[in-house]
Amino acid sequence: MKKSVICLVLVILFLGYFVYKLPSYNDVNCSYLKEFKNSNFDGFVVEKYIDSTQHSFPIIKIMNKDNSMVELNLIRDSSNSFFNFNVGDTVIKKSGEKGLYIKKNGVFVEKIIDFGCKP
Repeated sequence: MKKSVICLVLVILFLGYFVYKLPSYNDVNCSYLKEFKNSNFDGFVVEKYIDSTQHSFPIIKIMNKDNSMVELNLIRDSSNSFFNFNVGDTVIKKSGEKGLYIKKNGVFVEKIIDFGCKP
């Protein structure tokens, strides 16, 4: 009896430690926002798809003017910005900003990407 109580307490402590150490939902959202804010690109959309091999993440691939490829993962974007992109759209994003500019019908439209990060 005493041995099973000790085992139960150890299991509870072990599980409690991992639950405490796991990042919160908000922490994950804020890490996506930080990564997005640090990104910088100026190019056009070459591909847009739902990546079924990676838990159905919405992915936008952008070819920069310097011919480098940027992969934009919008998995935590609560503003559904994925649906505002079309292949061929010009997209500009400056480092440090929460939004980007999409050229639609010859006019740049600002789109704020909302990852749901609560400070």
